[in-house]
Amino acid sequence: MTLHVHSGRRSSFLLSGVVLGLTFVANLSAYAQVPATPGQEATPREIKRIRIGGNVQQAKIISQSRPVYPELAKNARIQGTVKLQAILGTDGRVMELSVLSGHPLLVQAALDAVRQWQYQPTRLNGKPVEVVTAVDVVFTLASDSSTAPMASPSEADRTDREMKAALAALDPASAADLRRLMELIYSPGRVKQQSNTEFEQMKPTLSLLLPEGARTPEVSQRFYEKFMASIAAMPRVEPYMVIYSRYFTPEEVRGLIAFYDSPLGQKQLETTSPILRESLAFFTAYLQRAIPQILEELRAEFPALMNSTPPDEEGLL
Repeated sequence: MTLHVHSGRRSSFLLSGVVLGLTFVANLSAYAQVPATPGQEATPREIKRIRIGGNVQQAKIISQSRPVYPELAKNARIQGTVKLQAILGTDGRVMELSVLSGHPLLVQAALDAVRQWQYQPTRLNGKPVEVVTAVDVVFTLASDSSTAPMASPSEADRTDREMKAALAALDPASAADLRRLMELIYSPGRVKQQSNTEFEQMKPTLSLLLPEGARTPEVSQRFYEKFMASIAAMPRVEPYMVIYSRYFTPEEVRGLIAFYDSPLGQKQLETTSPILRESLAFFTAYLQRAIPQILEELRAEFPALMNSTPPDEEGLL
């Protein structure tokens, strides 16, 4: 089943943010199917489920909410298809949705809309059954270049003006102390080293922001190089001066200066990045051990569901 989402307004190419997240959680899906314990008798399935093609199931839609085109995706001129797999309940409502493919900036809008869809219930041999089906949500932008871009100020422009106003409101003594603190915490050499290390690990995720057809090694590398150049040009002292002034008094700022100017404070700054990386690695390893145990406990608690055949292997095509 395919739904087309079209935006008739052309927005300026202004990417006001980067949507990134931790990708290690997605790898835990490999633990979602736990094999039955050897010698354990299979429990008869209580829930019958069949597979129906998306085009066939489309004719059974009763109500269909249209996705809202994300503003960030429109500003970045991002379009494409989000492919979903849907599991419909015996009442025709969407029970579960999983993402098969799609641009990260479009996926959530597609999920939010399809969750509200209603289908006619499906019956097999007179009994209601669940249905596994495919849903394609297509996002397209208008190609009319004569439409003028939005004239209202962008969020980035407003944030920049607010930062400059707050910076001008600082008294000279506090501003001098805050600048000294920022120079200690965010020294150019340390920031460059940490940024290179951290963003190098994010290169595969960053490439997802490119259109699917442009995710070649050459284009992905150029995108990464331009992204890092933009990060390097980002102002680091003034914005953080304003942020710190909201949470620390002048006396506390001077105390932080004394700490970070000490050998112990410098060591704390130098070890923050590796400590975070090791903490994340420990957390990931812990989850990889814990998830299988949790699923085994669920097998004992819900044997009919947890021991059933995966949807891809049962039902009708």
